[in-house]
Amino acid sequence: MRYAYCSHQTDKVILCLWTPTLTANTPLHVVIPAYNSSLYIRETLDSLCTQTLSQNSFAVTVIDNASTDDTYEIANSYRSLLPIDVLRNPTNIGAIGNHNAAMLTCRGQFLKILSADDVLLPTALERQLDALISHPSCVLCTTNYRIIDHQSREIGEGSYWPSVATRSQIINDYFPHLVNLVGCPSSTLLRYDRISHIRFRHGLPWVADLLFFLDVLECGDLVNTDSCEFLYRHHSSSDSITGCNPWQRMRDEFEMHKLLGCDSFNSKALVLRRLVINYLVFIKRRMMSRLRHFFKK
Repeated sequence: MRYAYCSHQTDKVILCLWTPTLTANTPLHVVIPAYNSSLYIRETLDSLCTQTLSQNSFAVTVIDNASTDDTYEIANSYRSLLPIDVLRNPTNIGAIGNHNAAMLTCRGQFLKILSADDVLLPTALERQLDALISHPSCVLCTTNYRIIDHQSREIGEGSYWPSVATRSQIINDYFPHLVNLVGCPSSTLLRYDRISHIRFRHGLPWVADLLFFLDVLECGDLVNTDSCEFLYRHHSSSDSITGCNPWQRMRDEFEMHKLLGCDSFNSKALVLRRLVINYLVFIKRRMMSRLRHFFKK
């Protein structure tokens, strides 16, 4: 078994008995932080097998966060199908710690952090890579998405900031609406050789993605492929549902406003309004989950 370990304080990773699969001719690295993902990780890895980008151009690392199911074994079964390495933390280091550990395994110029429950459409890697190569001032490429449920049924769609944007544009548009217009890890491709010093911040799980992307955008601009390239899964056991209750979400958004230098009364009123919306969504999803569980009995 191959192990990775990440310290909560330093995010220093020690990799044991690991030989990298990446070569000098592999510009893109897909890293997949995973925990108890056996229900969905097959679809995630299958979507990498069908990419239009040649497998000579990318490699994959799954870093399993001490799962209690067979996530590690499922990922290992793809060794004959993908250029893949599978690592496992001896102990659970938390979602943020595992994302940072996964980033530190990157050996490519470009990095995609892919959630173990999301699905890439076949042209995702090729189009995002082409977009960053065509826009040398950009360090982050995002893409639009469709929403699927726990049974992979499409239930909606969404989009992020179109075309090209700067960090200040993203911030100015966020405050009036409290909406993340950059994306989630699965939607983005990063120019890793220019942002390799940046990590996800501990302690603010609800806004961790957006804060990370805003830190990345201090190094360059954002570009959107302006096409739908991945399927974003909503389900009751996702990190944003299980790890962030409405009060946690309010606290995190208050803290983010302080970090970005906006702590006015109007800013706090926006967060409170958002709290009410989040609470209603939180209750709705819990009720739907319980109803599904009830009808399965």
